[in-house]
Amino acid sequence: STEEADQDIVGIVHQGADACVQLFFVRKGRLLGRESFFFERLAGSTPRDVLEAFIRQFYAKDVTPPPEILLSEELPEGELTAAWLAQRRGGRVELLVPQRGTKRELVAMAEENAALALETHLLSRGSRHHAVLEELERTLALPGPPHRIEGFDVSTNQGSETVASMVVWQDGDMKR
Repeated sequence: STEEADQDIVGIVHQGADACVQLFFVRKGRLLGRESFFFERLAGSTPRDVLEAFIRQFYAKDVTPPPEILLSEELPEGELTAAWLAQRRGGRVELLVPQRGTKRELVAMAEENAALALETHLLSRGSRHHAVLEELERTLALPGPPHRIEGFDVSTNQGSETVASMVVWQDGDMKR
């Protein structure tokens, strides 16, 4: 029965190139804990790709998968991932994407928590960014916060074969 199930519930939300995965650990029908995982600059990755990579990395550690994992998205390689998880567990593992009922409500709760955690994460990241700019302005006695920083690295191989590179940071991002 669902009430006594060991399951993990995984919800993902994304905003732009950022995403948050919320993981609930349910053992014997009780919520034992939850964790948030953040992913940044995911240009080109779908939530399904992120979710699958997360599942594979999380359970590759010393974590035994439960018999049931509820997901907010189908995984691109769901059958292969389920087989790998079953091997890690030493028993069957079901990957489910519930559409209705109690299990869907649990996944929706994980998604809501992920959305709140992502919002908080993005706000704190913006605050950290602002604090760094203010510190640079103060330390370097600049007339205002820097918008562009260029750095050079010049290397030689025993005095010859000089190679130089420049890195550029502009408005919070590294530029190619």
